[in-house]
Amino acid sequence: MTEQSEVTVLHVDDNIQFTELTAEMLTSQDSDISVISANTVSEGVTLVESTQVDCIVSDYDMPTQNGINFLTTIREDYPDLPFILFTSKGSEEIASEAISAGVTDYIQKSFSNEQYELLANRISNAVTGYHAEKKRQQWKEAIETAAEGIAIVGEDGEYLQVNEAYAAAYNESPTTLIGTNWQEWSPKKEITRYHEEILSTLQQQDQWEGESLGLRKDGSTFEQHLSLSSLDDGHVCVMEDISERKRREKQLNALHDATRTLMQSRHKQAVAEKSSEYRRDSIGSRYQCAMAVRS
Repeated sequence: MTEQSEVTVLHVDDNIQFTELTAEMLTSQDSDISVISANTVSEGVTLVESTQVDCIVSDYDMPTQNGINFLTTIREDYPDLPFILFTSKGSEEIASEAISAGVTDYIQKSFSNEQYELLANRISNAVTGYHAEKKRQQWKEAIETAAEGIAIVGEDGEYLQVNEAYAAAYNESPTTLIGTNWQEWSPKKEITRYHEEILSTLQQQDQWEGESLGLRKDGSTFEQHLSLSSLDDGHVCVMEDISERKRREKQLNALHDATRTLMQSRHKQAVAEKSSEYRRDSIGSRYQCAMAVRS
């Protein structure tokens, strides 16, 4: 049914025999479903707080609190948890009230066993959607808090998602970039390079990595390292602003060049001094020889 091996369903109904029958019928419809039962709303709330529940199935007409009261309580702490109202009280008024309270689905009880097949399918769909949205939110949070700049670009080149780190490199907020085309934030030569070089590599190998230039609104550019990965309808761009690193590298290279020049200069000076010393010694030796001959 879903990527996880078991789906835990909480069924709340004041009719004990009906909860037992529902548990039996649901597990026979789908072996991935595991049912825990409660016969009051307060018992149901306690189970939700103490157990990992993937979906709630609740009756409407129950003593003390009805299904809508239960739904309202659940939505305070679990706004997205699938909640299916499974009741014999079928009316437009109750359905409208349930929808307003945030119900996931609404099924009217019947005397047919087919209702359990329908309920099992609705549970499956609701839980699959719930976990997919949960993973999407987790992924979104991971992207938003990542130190690396991350953007999702559509097929038309429009930014669909941009995290804080990506936008900060352009001195902008994510909302400013989202909805714009990446070409608005690139120098003309980089746009040409993308279409002539990068795009073909991305299409053939599903990824590209290298250095590029980003363009800010004020016309200034900055050096960046990009890692592009293809998606079915666009690509993911992971970006690192390397302008500071490049600046330090240039300073270090300049220092190395200056040191090398100085060492070469000192070497030449030392050679010259040695040559001069040799000439002095040579002249002195010849003078001494000449004086010795005269004497």
